[in-house]
Amino acid sequence: MVCDPDLKRAETLAREHITRYWGQLMDHYQLLSDNFAKAGAAYASYAEQTKHYRSTSQEALIESYLEANIWGDPARILDKLRERRELLGDFILGVSPSFGGMAFEDVRRSLRTFVDRVMPEIKTW
Repeated sequence: MVCDPDLKRAETLAREHITRYWGQLMDHYQLLSDNFAKAGAAYASYAEQTKHYRSTSQEALIESYLEANIWGDPARILDKLRERRELLGDFILGVSPSFGGMAFEDVRRSLRTFVDRVMPEIKTW
């Protein structure tokens, strides 16, 4: 989650750190390897996902991952959370405020902005 009063700054931080985190996930879980295909039926859905990752451009995968994550100014984040709520109904929101090598001050600012400007609204839902 990246929340900043300035939408452009939020997008810059999200693009840098969510993209870096995507790469860390791909490497750590070896999501482009044949490991899941070799692991048998229990991992068949993971093997299918690996095929998707291999057949899709890295740029498209990153854009999709960015879109699935929560980032923006408070207004954008609230709009995205409303969309999710309309689609899913009530849900439990879990956020990860520190990832992809984000500087502590950016994490603190993001979390503080989220707590002060997003949470009061979602508490009313």
